[in-house]
Amino acid sequence: MTRRQIMFKRSFLTGIGSVVAAVFLPRAAMAEGNLHVIKMITEDGSKLYAPDLLHVAVGDQVQFVNVSGHHNTESIEGMIPEGAKPWFSEIDETFKLTITHEGVYGYRCTPHYENGMVGLIVAGDASVNLEQAKAVEHPIRPANLFKILLGLVK
Repeated sequence: MTRRQIMFKRSFLTGIGSVVAAVFLPRAAMAEGNLHVIKMITEDGSKLYAPDLLHVAVGDQVQFVNVSGHHNTESIEGMIPEGAKPWFSEIDETFKLTITHEGVYGYRCTPHYENGMVGLIVAGDASVNLEQAKAVEHPIRPANLFKILLGLVK
């Protein structure tokens, strides 16, 4: 599958994921203005987060919801702001993270990291740790996706 096909699929699945989130998440959680949902998805062999780039404010919450497949979320050492608490969720667990510091937060699905299942959260001023995050080394597939995602951050 080409990168273009994967990006199209991610865009398409993000739309579908909103419908899935509306069905499976409690209405009260969806009504909060500071709750953002990231779906963990396996679709036609692709394993991904939707969206894989999310802009939030400090104090917002991000909820990782497993939609299909067996996934988790784990912060990547060197890719979260200084003072932010690293995280690790169990496989198939819905996990809620509160964003406590400005900067970029790189994360991965532990079992599918080498396949390129990674994502990025940007809170406020990304320059706080953007260069540090760009310097972290990854295997080929996640490195390629992080190059794209980090290149979109201003």
